[in-house]
Amino acid sequence: MKTYFKYLLMMACLSAFESISASEITSITKPIAKFEIVVLDTFFLKKPSVEFKIYKDGMNTKYNMQVIAVSGNLKLGATKFTIPLSTPVNYGKIYLRYQKGEQFENIIGFDRILFLMEVEDDIKIIIDKGKVEFKGKGSEKYACAFSLSKNANVFHKQHMIRGELLRKGNYTEGFKKDQLNQDSLFNVRKQILTSYRSNLSNQIYNLMLADIWADYNGALVTGMLSNVAQFIKGKVDEKQLNAVRVAYGNYLKRFDDKFLPEDILAKSFKYCDVLFRREYSFKEAFGNPDSSSFLSRYHAINRNYEGVIRDKVMLINFYMSKVKSEEFELVKKEAVNQTRSTLYRTALTNLVNNRTGIAYEFELPDKYGKLHKLSDYKGKVVVVDFWYTGCGNCIVMATKMKPIIEELKSNPKVVFITVSIDGDRYRKLWLESLKSEQYSSKDEINLLAEGITSDIVSYYNVNRFPTLLVISEEGKVITLNPPDPRIDAKKFRDFLLTHL
Repeated sequence: MKTYFKYLLMMACLSAFESISASEITSITKPIAKFEIVVLDTFFLKKPSVEFKIYKDGMNTKYNMQVIAVSGNLKLGATKFTIPLSTPVNYGKIYLRYQKGEQFENIIGFDRILFLMEVEDDIKIIIDKGKVEFKGKGSEKYACAFSLSKNANVFHKQHMIRGELLRKGNYTEGFKKDQLNQDSLFNVRKQILTSYRSNLSNQIYNLMLADIWADYNGALVTGMLSNVAQFIKGKVDEKQLNAVRVAYGNYLKRFDDKFLPEDILAKSFKYCDVLFRREYSFKEAFGNPDSSSFLSRYHAINRNYEGVIRDKVMLINFYMSKVKSEEFELVKKEAVNQTRSTLYRTALTNLVNNRTGIAYEFELPDKYGKLHKLSDYKGKVVVVDFWYTGCGNCIVMATKMKPIIEELKSNPKVVFITVSIDGDRYRKLWLESLKSEQYSSKDEINLLAEGITSDIVSYYNVNRFPTLLVISEEGKVITLNPPDPRIDAKKFRDFLLTHL
């Protein structure tokens, strides 16, 4: 169960997915990559399966879920797959799973690896005695990515020492120790990457370098700012806050935004994600708690970045902000107009329209298999709660929502719907969750979506759970960010009543 929860959390943090079964892709035309998975390990043979997830159209960020998903079962010996690519170079993940007890396990570490896939790759992945080997045309970059992933925690002991220094109040020394640790880890990973240099194209090498550079910077920023937001609640002392200010200021002075060419940094999967996390963490740590986080980051991104980097970081800000519709209205035209990149301008336009315009006409099954459409509830305000089994915050949301639902369940002007992303693979688990009434109630219409590949999740780019969506009786999106019932249930209730 723990592994499954971990898997769903990863998928959520993680938009339109195309889900394709192995049998459906035999006639896919180029661009493609070919994979042959050879299973020699009998331990891996209990219901083994594979799922490829390819990030589409150059939208390289974990915050946008535009992904082509290809899945299939594995067998003893070789199983072949043809994977459609949307650009000459695609980021993607490969999930190799097998059944262990009642749950499905990932091959250790494989679920965390980000691969670069190229047109005409012809890759053989050999699984034997718990080990993984890559062979074939283009296999060097896969082997390199696998090697890089295994070294991510090489300095765990030093990290523990750094943590002990911080706990003792030696903040300045703790941050210096973290800097040394991350410098060492980056150098080790760069040496690994360099050892594969002769077998990688310039573009692939630079993209992988940009990603490990982003990992390095992300770790530094997280180490400094991750817990400082608690200062607002009085849990961080002034000494720590000052140490963070000094350390973060020194970090910004050292930061090299010309480390690689701009086009490489923009194409990197991780670089702009880290820049966004930097703005997000800084606002949480030092920003005015009464101001809008979305709008504060919006103005900071405009100040701090330019060109295609600014365009991508701004798009990520919109992806990650379940803001009120009026906040979108306040800046959406300006944001779209100042976005020069066609790729990011199109994505931003679609996102804003989907979150502020006509609601998506979903069609999803309940536990009996009956299909429900949004149009079935025309003339009612529709409250949709997105959740998944194993989400602790989703349980809290359901608990806070139940008294409100109980009060309004007989009101003909409103209907409450839950959408679980457990998917058909975990239908049995979803049914058990419904029976437990931890995540929902019998007074709601409980529907099942096909994971994060489902159209409704894709349409709104739901990437955090739980998420509440409120739709007007005319079928228009009111907001994906109503007052949070977990924080103030009365405020949400009053908000809802104003729309009935």
